[in-house]
Amino acid sequence: MDPVTHVCSGLLGGSYLRKKNDKKVYYIAAIGGLLPDIDNVIGFLNEPKLYLLYHRGVTHSIVGAVLFSFLAAVILKFLFFRNYNVFKITIIFYLLGLMHIFLDLVTSYGTQIALPFTNERFSLESVFIIDPFFTLALIVMFLVSIKINSAKLKAMFIAFVFIYPLTNYGVKAVYSDYLQSIFKDKSVTLTTAPFTPLNWKVILSDDKYLYYKTMRLFQKAEIEEFDKFVPLNKSDIESLLNEDDFLKVYKWFLKYPVVEQIADSSFKITDLRFMINLKNIRTKDRTPFALILNTDSKKSRILSYKYDF
Repeated sequence: MDPVTHVCSGLLGGSYLRKKNDKKVYYIAAIGGLLPDIDNVIGFLNEPKLYLLYHRGVTHSIVGAVLFSFLAAVILKFLFFRNYNVFKITIIFYLLGLMHIFLDLVTSYGTQIALPFTNERFSLESVFIIDPFFTLALIVMFLVSIKINSAKLKAMFIAFVFIYPLTNYGVKAVYSDYLQSIFKDKSVTLTTAPFTPLNWKVILSDDKYLYYKTMRLFQKAEIEEFDKFVPLNKSDIESLLNEDDFLKVYKWFLKYPVVEQIADSSFKITDLRFMINLKNIRTKDRTPFALILNTDSKKSRILSYKYDF
């Protein structure tokens, strides 16, 4: 999720934990809500391979967050919160860190929550990375929690942080079943789009192709209305992604990869997770996390490549 949503969810937690005249807990909670995203500093290295590997990595794992919360608590107690117990700050950071991890888990990017046991990226794909309605609701709830000192009400607000994404997931399951009843000869997958759950990216698949369309909830469509793509694993290009370390990591990162031939020996690889095709929003021509490969005439090796992150 975006930083504003993470901070707001943290502040809701701080509001629940706050005791009379203890305003510092808001600072601790705001930091705790955002803390796992400290791994974004990897982006300053301008190394896409490291970013793909480590963003939403160990600081976003259930086990790694324990050690990370303790280290952050020790440092911040020494710098800013000398009157607070390190154990208390650690607990706040860890609980809010778990909330942060959950909010990232429900987006489509993927989160390595099970490190160090596996680096598989898990995702519920039920909330778009930026959800203005969700964020606005959290802001309003936090402002209300400041004015109304009700532990029950504050607990309900915190519960909403989890209920909203899980409700979206239920909507997704119902809509997926509905589409499966229409496209009986294809497999149906839904992932998030702007203004989910009102919009969803619908991905259909068969033995040869992936079909993609962004659709309104319970919208009907014919297969001819979908964009058709060649899956990466059905192309001659897939094996070429084993030629260097970055390409191997890139291949590991992809979830719904497709290949388009853009010239005689040039190919574009994109992930349908990041493609948007709404009436007024279209990213097909410039999709995030796209890779352009230039190969020899036989497609037997890569001559050069460039990426768009």
